[in-house]
Amino acid sequence: MEKLIARIPDTKESDVVGGLAGTLGIFLSIYETNGDPIALQGAEQCAEKIIEKSEPIGDGIAWRSTMTHHLYTGFAHGTSGIAAMLGRLYAITGRRSLHTTIQQALAFERGNYVESAKNWRKKYGEDDFNVAWCHGAPGILLSRLMLQQAGYHDTEIDFEIKRALKTTLNEGFGSNHSLCHGDFGQIEILESAAEILNDETVKRKIKSAAQQVFKTIHEKGWDKGSSRGAETFGLMTGLAGYGYGMLNQYAPRYLPSVTKLQSPESIQASTGT
Repeated sequence: MEKLIARIPDTKESDVVGGLAGTLGIFLSIYETNGDPIALQGAEQCAEKIIEKSEPIGDGIAWRSTMTHHLYTGFAHGTSGIAAMLGRLYAITGRRSLHTTIQQALAFERGNYVESAKNWRKKYGEDDFNVAWCHGAPGILLSRLMLQQAGYHDTEIDFEIKRALKTTLNEGFGSNHSLCHGDFGQIEILESAAEILNDETVKRKIKSAAQQVFKTIHEKGWDKGSSRGAETFGLMTGLAGYGYGMLNQYAPRYLPSVTKLQSPESIQASTGT
């Protein structure tokens, strides 16, 4: 871990998938697993670098992708994922600067909600929308649920959860089966929502969606991954993720949630096992 910590100052991306927020989440999962203070130190250094790299935009802040130069909302590459990981650290340390940064990140994202689309813009300044873990309502729903669990609350978050949940239920299924932007990802997010909100409607939707996925696979076979039309076997966009999704249906609450970088210990804490 010391070698990884040494590379934090040179890390260019801030997001979950390829940057500081994802590294922060992994450090926290290690800390939750064994209490290693070096892991917590790494998480805190990631957070400091994330705060340093933020850009003021209107009433909020965001993080610019060094690859595309866009300012993204959403979980994989944008403010929702970054805020969620900062929230996990906030739950442990209670640092006020983390709370303030989360507030400012949400202010940016809220400014990119479009009522006519019932969704959030994928990126600042463009009316481009997705309904997936990576971009759009499902990942934003997951972020808000994680923030609530971390002890963060404000006057808008409950309403945001309701409208992100509605869009996910209404528009989130049928594209492909992947974790990143498909049915298994939506199912995993909705499982978190159903558990936290104790919502029977969501539980029924999960069961129905899972049955439809299995029916499609039985009748048509695997779609061989969904990464820009190419066959892939990876976790987030390919067949490995399909296997992970099916295992989650076979043995619910046994595997840690990939979409939120969950540690095994947090499953045990929530189930009492």
